[in-house]
Amino acid sequence: MSWHNQKKILLAVAVILIALLSFAIGVSFGTSYDNGSLINVLFPALGVVGNWIAGIGAIAAVFTSLWLADNQRKLNSEEIDVKFNLVVSPPDMTSRLMVSAVSKGNRPANVKSLSIYSANSTVAMWVKDLDPQSSHLPIVMPYGHDASFLLVRGIESYINSYVKEHCDGKYSSLRIQLNTTLGSFFVPFSSEILKHLRNAGANKSS
Repeated sequence: MSWHNQKKILLAVAVILIALLSFAIGVSFGTSYDNGSLINVLFPALGVVGNWIAGIGAIAAVFTSLWLADNQRKLNSEEIDVKFNLVVSPPDMTSRLMVSAVSKGNRPANVKSLSIYSANSTVAMWVKDLDPQSSHLPIVMPYGHDASFLLVRGIESYINSYVKEHCDGKYSSLRIQLNTTLGSFFVPFSSEILKHLRNAGANKSS
């Protein structure tokens, strides 16, 4: 169960306990008021309050331990900041697609491949080749290390074909994925990149 779901459950239990505590106190004081025996009921009620507070404290301790465990898990996991941009490169200075990545986790990231995926498709497009100026795959990225993956010239036509043949012609929800041995990190295609793809397709048609 994820930390987010655990937090919801613990908060719900805490709210239920507080509601039951409030109900018990209200019943106790209501009974004492009717019977005119406030002192005889007040001290037992305070004892019950102490037990409830101890229970809430135990829940808070569980909450804290789970939070610390989740933070430790995050510290020991891969964390990569991924960016997907248009760049220009000499000598022709034409627009190119490039993926930039920075490792921010304590655990080194073993990056295996790049792929393009869309929620409108059941398959992903594997980015097979990279420009010679690019960082090479696979690559191990310890904390603080970065890499730049420059996609080859003409890959726009392959992406447009992928969209046409596997995504029902829909460019929405396209994303680039950086795949490691433990997971994937992705970033959506920006409006500028989508415009670049459409322009490349129009230029090819003309």
